[in-house]
Amino acid sequence: MTLQRPQRVPPYASFHAFRKPPSIVESVLGPSATSVDDGWAPFNGDKGTQRLCELDLAFLSSYAIGMYFVGHLGDRIDLRYFLVFVYWMALCCLCCWELCGKECGLIMGVWNSHTSVGNIVGSVIASSVLDFGWGLSFALPGVVVIVSGLLVFCCLVVTPNDLGFEEPGKEIEMGLAENVEESLRKTETENAELLQTGWTLPPPRSEKQLNLQVFITTLIPSTSSDKTVWLVDEVIQDSFSSRQVWECIREKKPMVPWVNLIWHKARVPRHAFSAWLFVLNRNPTLDRLSRWDCDIEKTCLLCGVADESRDHLFFSCPFSRQVWDETLMRLGFQSPPYLWDAVLQWMPMASSCTDKSLALLQAWQACIYEIWHERNRRFHLGVTFPARKIIRLVFSVVHDRALSLSLQNPGRESLLLCWC
Repeated sequence: MTLQRPQRVPPYASFHAFRKPPSIVESVLGPSATSVDDGWAPFNGDKGTQRLCELDLAFLSSYAIGMYFVGHLGDRIDLRYFLVFVYWMALCCLCCWELCGKECGLIMGVWNSHTSVGNIVGSVIASSVLDFGWGLSFALPGVVVIVSGLLVFCCLVVTPNDLGFEEPGKEIEMGLAENVEESLRKTETENAELLQTGWTLPPPRSEKQLNLQVFITTLIPSTSSDKTVWLVDEVIQDSFSSRQVWECIREKKPMVPWVNLIWHKARVPRHAFSAWLFVLNRNPTLDRLSRWDCDIEKTCLLCGVADESRDHLFFSCPFSRQVWDETLMRLGFQSPPYLWDAVLQWMPMASSCTDKSLALLQAWQACIYEIWHERNRRFHLGVTFPARKIIRLVFSVVHDRALSLSLQNPGRESLLLCWC
C-alpha cells in the first residue's frame, strides 16, 4: 500500500498541468499553431466568447458523465491500465478505495495540494512557450502527462505478489491451515500411542493422585471407534427427546390445584401464559411496582378510583367487572363472583357440561388477557378503548379458537355453539 500511494500523486499534478493550456491560449487560438494571430473563426468574431462558453459547457458535461461511468470500469480493468488510460477520474476512484484510518488526512492533504502544484506548473509551461505558437503550449504539458503515465505503467506495484510477497489474507489462511494440520497430526499420534502403550500419566505428587492413577491404570482403553449416545436414567435412547431430558433434569414438585384452570385443551397459548403469571402474581401491577421503591401513582388506570392490584383488576374494578359480566352472560352464567380467590374456587364447579366448562375457562383467560392489554395500552401509549370494544375482542378471539378446534375435531362443535 505504501508503495502505491506516492506514485499516484505525480499523475494527479501532471493532469492539472495539462488542463491549464486551454485557459492560457484561448485568446490567441488561430489557424497557425506556430504563431500568434487574430484568432480562429468563429472565436475571433463578435460571439467568440459565447462559443468558448459553449465549448466549456460541452467539456464539463462529458466530464461529469465520464466520472459516473468510470467507477464501474475500475472493477474490471487492470490497475495500471486503469490509471494510465482513465487517468484523473481513476485517481478519484483509487483514493476512495484505499484511503482509510489515520493516513486519510495526510494523503488527502498531499493529494489536494498537488492541484495547485499542477496548475502552477501547467501555467508556467504554457505561458513560457506561448510566443512560439499556441501548439507548443499544448504539446509540452502533453509530454509531461505521457512521461508520468509511462512511469506509472512501468513502476506501479499493483499487488504484493509483484514484489514476491504473499497476500496478507493467504498468509493468515495458510498459517491457520498449518496450525490445524499440525494439531490434528499431534492428536492422532497421541491417540495411536495411547492405544498401543496404554495410559501415559505424569508422576503423582500426592497420595490422592497416586490412588487415582492406580485406579485409572485398571481401565483398559477400548480399541473400537467412539460413538455418541443419549443416556437418560442410565438407559441408552434411540433418539433425542427434549421432553425426556427436561423430565430428567427438572426439579419435580407437587401438582398445583389450579393446573387445569390454565392448561386446558381449549386454551389460547398467550391467554394461558398471561393467566398463569397472574395466578402466580408475577405481573408488574402498580402495587407491586410501588413495593420495589418505584415512586409511582398506584391509582387504577381503568377506573381511577382504587389502587391497582391483581385482585382489584380481576374483577373488583368497575371496568373489568363490566367485561366479566357481559362475557359470562353470553354463556348463561348469572351473578358470577368477582373476588380473585372466589373465582378460582367457583370455576371448576360452575357447570357439569364439559364444553361449557371449557368455554368458561376460555372466557376467564381471555378477559384477563384483554383487560391487562387495555391497562398496558393506557399506561404506555395513552390510548383508551371502551369496555364494549374489549368485550368484542374477547368474543372474537375465543370464537376463532373454538372454530379452529371444531375444524380439527368435529366432536368439538358444541364448544363453538357456546360462542355463537
